[in-house]
Amino acid sequence: MIAADLTGADVTNIRIDALDDLSQDVRYRYAMALRQWGRRVRDLWLLRIPWSHGVETTGPVSARSRLQPLAAPGVVGIDDRHDIAIPPGFDGYGLPYEVTADSPWGRFECTIVCENSRLICHRRIEHYGGIVPPEKFLDFKEFWETCARSDAADVVLMRPST
Repeated sequence: MIAADLTGADVTNIRIDALDDLSQDVRYRYAMALRQWGRRVRDLWLLRIPWSHGVETTGPVSARSRLQPLAAPGVVGIDDRHDIAIPPGFDGYGLPYEVTADSPWGRFECTIVCENSRLICHRRIEHYGGIVPPEKFLDFKEFWETCARSDAADVVLMRPST
């Protein structure tokens, strides 16, 4: 279930905390190998971060406008952290990557930095729930699209020229 939509994922070392006390945040950790997940182009590697519960612009959010209110996602927080080994001889290009978006229906933060031959990736989404009135749909859609574009952003690794 952890990597159900990540073709070829090899998930190991699964640890789930706080299952006996549901008043606490549920946290889980795991190791995952995604072999052949990136795409190499000469001296570049292109990859996407495998965020959990990725934001997509499908369904009701893909409309240009709405005549009826829209139920925003229910109240939940998702906090993703990834520590990804960079292939030897490569470095991040265009990093750090940072996106922040706020709306009455949620908050989104994403950072990707390169430190000590590793990509350190952090994404936090807070959904506040509620109803989006038709006249505020475009504001909601703009927030949602910002989140979706960030989730789908390619990370570029390159071999420094010598």
